[in-house]
Amino acid sequence: MSLKVGFGRTCITPEESVPLAGYGNTSMRMSKNVLDDLYATAVTFSDDKETVILITLDMLHAKADWTESIRSAITEACGVPGNHIMVAHTHTHAAPDAYNNEEASLFRYKDFLVKKVCDAAILSMNDRLPAKLFAGVRKMQQNTNFVRNYIKDKTAPDGIRHAGEPDRRMQLVKITREGGKDILLMNWQAHPTLTGGLKKTDISADYIGVIRDIMEEKTDSLFAFFQGASGNLTCASKIVGETITRNHKIYGGILAEWSMYLYNDLKPVEGEKVSLIEKTLRIPIDHSDDHMVEAAKIVDEHWRKYNDYAFCNKFANSYSINSVYHAAGILRRARMGESLEMVLNVFSVGGISFVCAPFEMYAINSSYVKENSPFDMTFIVTSCNTLHNYLAEDLAFDYGCYEVDFRRYPRGTAERVADAFCQMLQELKGT
Repeated sequence: MSLKVGFGRTCITPEESVPLAGYGNTSMRMSKNVLDDLYATAVTFSDDKETVILITLDMLHAKADWTESIRSAITEACGVPGNHIMVAHTHTHAAPDAYNNEEASLFRYKDFLVKKVCDAAILSMNDRLPAKLFAGVRKMQQNTNFVRNYIKDKTAPDGIRHAGEPDRRMQLVKITREGGKDILLMNWQAHPTLTGGLKKTDISADYIGVIRDIMEEKTDSLFAFFQGASGNLTCASKIVGETITRNHKIYGGILAEWSMYLYNDLKPVEGEKVSLIEKTLRIPIDHSDDHMVEAAKIVDEHWRKYNDYAFCNKFANSYSINSVYHAAGILRRARMGESLEMVLNVFSVGGISFVCAPFEMYAINSSYVKENSPFDMTFIVTSCNTLHNYLAEDLAFDYGCYEVDFRRYPRGTAERVADAFCQMLQELKGT
């Protein structure tokens, strides 16, 4: 048996108060309490020729230089090339801000994090054992995953309709290993926002930690969660008749229950080869609203001063700006050049492929890639390696959804990148 798989995990809970990520006001949200610990999980896949380390962190996302620091440390310690190391994030909004903030505590946390993630990678390299793959997919019930932006439609019975449809397919891979514990890999799509928010100061892995604890206890396995489509999703619905609790333990328990249905119905997956492909796309930046920079600066200053979302959005509207996030998007785009290079990664382990997306993917684009993949199962791993913001799909532009205000790229970019991933998967299948 040529395929070997190893597992490593370390605790990455910060040892001091740090700014928390998400919601555009990270300088105002300093952590005060640890609701539950954060972890770095590394899974190493090796055959006779290739080694890929897939890492998932209980964090929102990170700057590219944080990823490069992690990769460099692992390369030095393990000899694995940097572009064979994929650093994904579970997207919890109750973790340190590793993207926007320049607080001194975050520089210290970065050093701490790099060491801890490297330790997890070393553990996974040393833990490699001969392995076999099993997989299954199940479509979840409607009231467990929602499109965040709901669109008013007077012709609909309940007065609203979805902007696109959620991808409700839960995917589970079991890796059985000779002489070691099984490893479970879960791919699911929804925003982990239940334990974070504008006013909250708790550190938490959100429902991801709940699923992990339940699944490991019930199956005596090692568990890793990989965030799927996230760009237009949340686990607390505003759709009439589809309200789910905001309790992360209840929501995590629902997902764990459905995971167990899958766990008991997994099928063997053929193949042991490990392969990977990297491609760079040049993506144009949308500068169509650069003329609004001065107004956006005023709105942004107002937001930082008052930190009141509803109040500041009304202020933004008086300047013909949709929201404080719209103002942030205008300022971000104005600072950027005419284009950027976006690095896309895909790799496969036997009949399972992994799409490593360095952005928040919309559900419709996630479904498109899965449906056009030649592999038995395709994991969509978002917020991976860096974060290039939202890639909003075409319908979101029609309705002016929040992500369109906050995005960097023109209409059609999401579809172009989804097509590029499909082409890469076809090429990967032929290697």
